[in-house]
Parts: sequence; structure tokens; C-alpha cells
Amino acid sequence: MVHHSYAEFVCTGKVIEPSYRRTQEGTPGQALGWVMSNGATWGQAHFQHVYFLPYQGKNYGPVSQWGVKVMVLGESFYDREGQGQPPDMATRLVRDFGIGYERYAYYTRTAGVSLGRKPTDEEKRAFWHEVIFYSYIQELVGRSSRIRPAEAMWDRARLGFQEVVAEYKPQFVLVTGKELFGKLRHIGRQGPWVGLEGTQRESFSFEHSSGSALAFGIDHPSSWGWSYFDWTPWVRAALEVAKRG
Repeated sequence: MVHHSYAEFVCTGKVIEPSYRRTQEGTPGQALGWVMSNGATWGQAHFQHVYFLPYQGKNYGPVSQWGVKVMVLGESFYDREGQGQPPDMATRLVRDFGIGYERYAYYTRTAGVSLGRKPTDEEKRAFWHEVIFYSYIQELVGRSSRIRPAEAMWDRARLGFQEVVAEYKPQFVLVTGKELFGKLRHIGRQGPWVGLEGTQRESFSFEHSSGSALAFGIDHPSSWGWSYFDWTPWVRAALEVAKRG
């Protein structure tokens, strides 16, 4: 899950109803920025089951450093201060911690996992410019990462994820968290096994109009004991499988 004081949500126990409009400056009632009204409008994407809109890097596409379109899938956001967060939260986080100069392990390690080391600032920015970033859970979970999403939240998140996959048509989904990856088993089909030095790990596949997305899971990049040594070979192997379609 993505977790820090700037990006956490208030625990209300209710589904967020996207029934208002707001400008990028935060002034309600003006249609200068994003608009939420029984669905989301953000750029050219229209969603019925998405509140926390995906971030799209300016260079997202098949001509990337990996040769495929990549989505980074996180679990959820939190808010210790209890202020709530806007639909473009993913974009704000990447702006500050992925492309900007603020530091947080999740964004640095995720950007470096295909390199096998901590990325330079330029490498980190290049990574986040080339991916989609989406939070799977579309509701307020709690004020701390110790609070886990309820089973009903997982169930309600399925349609939003499927809408985002259909819209952006990724070929590879890097799933950042064990529990999150396990939940995808219930909505995707079994994908090809990813092999490395005589060991195999499973993947899941999600169909879209341009083919399919191969989803592969790693431990949460901010978790204790996480290392490039453990996960870079697996991510590279999974990317090769995704390239073969």
C-alpha cells in the first residue's frame, strides 16, 4: 500500500460518492479543473466506478524503456490528518515524490526495481513519466496503514480497476503488495508462469481491446527487508514474459 502523512485518507466506513465539482485550486463549484458527477471525467477518460483517478505519465506508451506499457498498481491511500483527499491524489503524489525532489521509499524503490539499484533523480523521473499509477481501493480506509481494507472494499474496487485497464490498455501491471496481488486472483485469469533459476511465480492476465495485461506481484516496496536483490530479477523476468504477449 502507498503510505505517508501526505497521502492517507480519513476513515468514514462509507463509499465515497463522487457527486461534486472542484477546480484545481480547490474552489468548489467551478468547472475549471476536474469534475465529479456520478462518474469521473479527467482528460479523455470517463469512469463510472473510479474516484481516485490514475496518474498518467507524459511518455506512457509502448515505446518505453521496457518496450511495453506499464501500470504500477498500489493498494490504497491514507490520511492521518483527517482532511480527505481529492480525486487526483495519485497525480499529486507522483508529482511530489516521483518526479519532484521529495523523498519516499515507495516511489524510489518502485522506480529502481527494474534497474536493480536505487535510481538517480533523473532515472526516477524517467520511470514515473512512462507509467500509469493507480490505487486499487477506491474508498477511505483509515488514518493508518495498520487499518486493512474491509472485504467489501476489495469487492467494490473490482469494477474501477477493470475500467482503468480497459481505458489505458497496459501490457504489464506491477502489483506492489502481496495481499493486493492475491486479491487479483478473483478477477483475472491465470497468466503464464514466470520462471527464474528453476523457480516459478504466478501471474494473472486481464483482457482489454488491444490484447491483455500481465499482472505480476512483488512485496510492498516500503516493507521491512525489501531489496532490489530479491525483486529485480523477478521483475525483469516478468517483463520479458509480458513482451512476448
